[in-house]
Amino acid sequence: IGAGNAANTAAAFQAAASTILEQAGWDAAVTAPAHAALGRGGLATAWGQYLDAMDPPADEDTYWRIIRSKTPPLYGASFEIGALAAGASLEVARGFRDLAMPMGELSQIGDDLHDALQIPAEPDWQRQCTNLPILFARLADYPDRQRFAELETRIDERAALEEAQHLLVTSGALSYCALHMIRANREARQQIAALPVDDPDPLHTLFDERIAPLKGLLETCGVENVEELFAGDPDDL
Repeated sequence: IGAGNAANTAAAFQAAASTILEQAGWDAAVTAPAHAALGRGGLATAWGQYLDAMDPPADEDTYWRIIRSKTPPLYGASFEIGALAAGASLEVARGFRDLAMPMGELSQIGDDLHDALQIPAEPDWQRQCTNLPILFARLADYPDRQRFAELETRIDERAALEEAQHLLVTSGALSYCALHMIRANREARQQIAALPVDDPDPLHTLFDERIAPLKGLLETCGVENVEELFAGDPDDL
């Protein structure tokens, strides 16, 4: 639709969000911090998207800086506003906001895996993008690294794409992504356990939905005790 129309539409959605908060019928003690949460989330995500567009990651540290800037803030605003709407104190609502980091990482890495494995090639293959498995295969030390670099120059060819995707497996890129997703899920479980909620099941369900494709993949590959992988202390990984 063009850059101008896209920017205008984005501004309209942001304005609509503020309008919805005003029309929710909450008292000022809820509406004011909800507006603040919405503003923080929008501003932080805009900065993260700018980094993604202007500073493609040349190393893994840059990758994490970008995705932690652009994805978690939106989830943080949603968790915080939801908690406020349910009557939580400001302190408890901030605890809900902290769930944004593992949720953002699960969502971003899950999207990265999906895009990297599609046929024909997704745009992530065509530019220096923020995609963890592709970045891993570019940077990691493994025997076929040079071959991967050669294949990327012909990624529009079906055979080259399929071989490059095979190298995502043999290089350890997909396993590395799985490791980070398992760690993020463990962190979320710990944070949920610390929240003063009577029924944590809906929160667990949100994270279970994000991790379900990975669980299914591991089970298909014959991994035993899959559920145990996703529980426990994240520092034990």
